[in-house]
Amino acid sequence: MYLQQTYAALGLLTAAMIVLRFLWWRLPRRMQSALLWVGGISAVLPALALVTKWSIASNHANTLVNWVAIAGYLLILMRFSLMRPQWLTSLCALVLLLPVFSSALLFPLADFFHPRDMTAAFQIEGPYLGERTESEASTNDDSRCRIFDIKVYYQPKFAPFLKHRLQRSTFNTLECDAARTTAIVLHDSGEVQFHCPAKPGKSALDRILPLNQPSTIGKVIPSK
Repeated sequence: MYLQQTYAALGLLTAAMIVLRFLWWRLPRRMQSALLWVGGISAVLPALALVTKWSIASNHANTLVNWVAIAGYLLILMRFSLMRPQWLTSLCALVLLLPVFSSALLFPLADFFHPRDMTAAFQIEGPYLGERTESEASTNDDSRCRIFDIKVYYQPKFAPFLKHRLQRSTFNTLECDAARTTAIVLHDSGEVQFHCPAKPGKSALDRILPLNQPSTIGKVIPSK
């Protein structure tokens, strides 16, 4: 998952903030204020995207936004460590820095170093876009299980570089051919139907969920 490159980049970014910490009081006051404003706005961008469900159409661009947010967060921590008493604020900043290296945010950060986009997109009728991503893999006594996360987005024509997540579902390769799962928007009912093709010894599965509501279990219908 390119974790070595991710840790190295995080280390270099942290080192750059440490250098900036020693030079901070030599910077013009206006530049200090501008950097803090940019850092604060950047740090909240992923949270804003998560709450509103709007993101950039390019997944690599979304990963870049995460990196910019990390840089903004480190900048805020750096400035916080300069407050008095510095021995206490520096210790608190160090504690607040550790989750950056240990949290699950490392995985979307690591995607930035992958030579190609790991998400497969498929078209849906109308202004909708489907994406299929292998989220994780597990093993059991019989075989390796691959799990695929399928998301349905609305992509406005006036801003094709943006997308708004409407619904998502998950299938695994033990129940059907999850690597070829697609989705169909049922316009009359306001629902979306996820279709997972059959695999040898298993039936195809259809899962129907509300299009604009939080993900639920939905109705699972074995296809004949």
